[in-house]
Amino acid sequence: MRIINGLALLSMATGLISPAVATQLHAENFDQLESALTAKVDEPNIPADLKGFTHTPPEGWSVDLAPAMPKGMTEWQGWSFTTLPFWTAADGQDRANFTRAKGVLAVADPDEWDDKDGPAAKGVFDSTLTSKPVALPSGLSQVHIGFASHYRQDGPQKAQVTVSFDGGAPATILTLGPDATDANKGADAENEYYSLPVAVPAGATSVKVAWRLYDAGNNWYWAVDDLKVSDQPIPIEPAPPLPGTGPVELPQGPNGTRTTKVLVFGMDGTRLDKVQAADAPNLKAIMANGLTAPSMLYAQPMAATSSGPGWSTLTHGVWPDKHGVKDNSFTGKNYEKYPDFLTLMEKADPKISTFAAADWEPIASSLAGGPIISDKVDVRVGLEGDSKGYRLEDARIADAASRYLGQQNPDAAFVYFGEPDITAHEVGPDSPTYLATLSRVDGYIGQVLQAVRNRPTYAQEDWLILAGTDHGHKAGGGHGGNDPFERATFVLAQGKGIPAGTVRTDVKLVDLAAAALKHLNVRADLDGRALDTVNKDAFDTLRPQLGERVDESGIPAGVKGFTHTPPTGWSVDNSAMGAGGVTEWRGWSFATDEFWTRAERGNQRESNVRSRDVFAVADSDEWADKPFTGTFDSTLVSPAYTVYAGGKLTLDYVSHYRQDRAQKGEVSVSFDGGAPVVVKTHDTDGVAVREHAELAVPKGAKQAQVRFRYVGDNDWYWAVDDVQVASRPLKGLSVTGATTRSVQIGAGAGKAWQAYADVTVTDLDGRPVHGALVQGSWLKPTPGSADLPAACWTGNDGRCSLTVTAVGKDAVTVKLSGVRHASLTHYREGDTVTEVTVTK
Repeated sequence: MRIINGLALLSMATGLISPAVATQLHAENFDQLESALTAKVDEPNIPADLKGFTHTPPEGWSVDLAPAMPKGMTEWQGWSFTTLPFWTAADGQDRANFTRAKGVLAVADPDEWDDKDGPAAKGVFDSTLTSKPVALPSGLSQVHIGFASHYRQDGPQKAQVTVSFDGGAPATILTLGPDATDANKGADAENEYYSLPVAVPAGATSVKVAWRLYDAGNNWYWAVDDLKVSDQPIPIEPAPPLPGTGPVELPQGPNGTRTTKVLVFGMDGTRLDKVQAADAPNLKAIMANGLTAPSMLYAQPMAATSSGPGWSTLTHGVWPDKHGVKDNSFTGKNYEKYPDFLTLMEKADPKISTFAAADWEPIASSLAGGPIISDKVDVRVGLEGDSKGYRLEDARIADAASRYLGQQNPDAAFVYFGEPDITAHEVGPDSPTYLATLSRVDGYIGQVLQAVRNRPTYAQEDWLILAGTDHGHKAGGGHGGNDPFERATFVLAQGKGIPAGTVRTDVKLVDLAAAALKHLNVRADLDGRALDTVNKDAFDTLRPQLGERVDESGIPAGVKGFTHTPPTGWSVDNSAMGAGGVTEWRGWSFATDEFWTRAERGNQRESNVRSRDVFAVADSDEWADKPFTGTFDSTLVSPAYTVYAGGKLTLDYVSHYRQDRAQKGEVSVSFDGGAPVVVKTHDTDGVAVREHAELAVPKGAKQAQVRFRYVGDNDWYWAVDDVQVASRPLKGLSVTGATTRSVQIGAGAGKAWQAYADVTVTDLDGRPVHGALVQGSWLKPTPGSADLPAACWTGNDGRCSLTVTAVGKDAVTVKLSGVRHASLTHYREGDTVTEVTVTK
């Protein structure tokens, strides 16, 4: 005999200690009611021939309704006895997750009860299920109550379990409800088994157990089964899994070829402000160690704030007017022209190994209008959250992604979790249940990230971690419209080169795909831009100056989002502007999306998707909402830009223009203070358009200014952003390359060495330029010395060497100041090299 421990040895050898033998005092699983089950009465979704409910309790049990409880759906009028096939046919919503239930179970379902005649508008659901008296052995000091429970929390709904001995006053042994002090901590408590010890009063001979669900309207439900009363603790067995919910079988994917790798997390219907309020250490670590970028979506008529357009925008990197998805029907999708970022990687380099896992069916499968992510991706895991439940399927997604990323070698991956959206629909984003869901999904993200960190090659890899969502949720739950909280999205990023704790307001949802592609050095023509793109927009410098509303009553107090002060070098000419009107929009203003769109929702202001951060607005529609005289006539004037005489000037800008009546927008250019020349007239709708114009620079011209004039009455508006003016000569040259080398002159430390910077000069078509004089300065090549001049003439190959003797330094730098040529102008904007550092 193998000795397990000292206690076991003493027990077996002496017989003095023996384990207590449990006595089951009562058991009830409600299966005796099966023959009493009847067909539906009111439920529209349950098949007519499916028998599955009764209100008649087991013998000795009772069901009580509060006297004031209104009449609702017959099947769910108070506690009912039903089967899982019958109950889940009424509705899904995680009812099928009660795998601990077998046969007949007891259900209190105010959610379904309210689906007939709206009784929750008249009163509350309040019903109590009470067991028969259970006899207790004489001298018993403690009894154990066990039962399977499936509870979903919403609103003020509450539940309690009480016991009473010998018909005495009930004592509460369990509370479920909206508060943090309740056993469920204000969240769902699905598919649990409770084993509750209860002290028995001296002399007690019987006990009753009661389950009460109360203060409920159109909230959720509570189901119980498998009641046991014992004189010993009741063992809790693991919950049976749902059929078809085991680990996903993963194929062997192709071996990746990159050390730079990207992982994108998608979380459906996730509010950033709620992530910040939730217990979400993994997402918060990404924010603390990287980038947080809140941004706003479009709204109808461009597209609904729903999942089809949202995930298409995030994964394809273009706005709905390009990818074509306006709602969840996917009608008009244009994925062939604008593929998802993983497919773009496959097309650019088939050796890139790609992976996607999602449980909203259209993302990674052809179901319900998909796939959003194409079958060109090497390995796709597509599960069925809508039919099987997102809580279960999200866990399987996390497991599959963790195993694949940890054990195989993909270069790029997209991993999606759907439960936050479902929870927000069901109980709203302000509920503790939503926060608990975000915490659970954050745990899945941590699980996947840990699998990445555990990779044996992780130390040699350069991972970019990205995360985003498809849309937000308004208070109370729901999306699809133009509420600011429905339009709220975000991008999170962590990786090399991203400063820790960065918060940016110029990043858009389309940038996530662009960032992923840039990290793997894949080029694509997207609306999105990489996160390291240099922001050249002058209007964005105004963000610190933005103020709160003055006259606009629709914009909440505290939202800072407008100013009349233009950026440095810009000006606003209001000399022809009418008087009065709404202060915020008197002449050209500078505003943000979250400010401007709140002025009046639903007039396509939300479709201004190609503007970023701060943009210029002329809005005669909002200006005219207060008494005014005259006409809206205001001109936005740019700084003076240097131009190349005889060359070409290009003008690019984002325009969001809506036309009404005689309203007009004009873009004009003037040279050296001369008369403006109109280069573009806006007199028809142009929603979120990138405009481009080119014109010849007159001979002798040195500077150019651009003017945006808007004239209107109580008409519509014009928004302008990202104004870029460039000029290049007809014939020019630029410094386009450099290499370095060094030669030791003396021996030993501190001896002299010769530094060479070999620069290349080409014309505007990329051909080598002979006879160009490259000039610059060597910056203090010897400690304590002055800067030394640098110059060289290019040969037939367009190259020449700038050189200096250095002493006492391990590196020296030459800064270029210009290039001269007999017939070609130095086009500085084309320079790719402005200084060169040579290392010893």
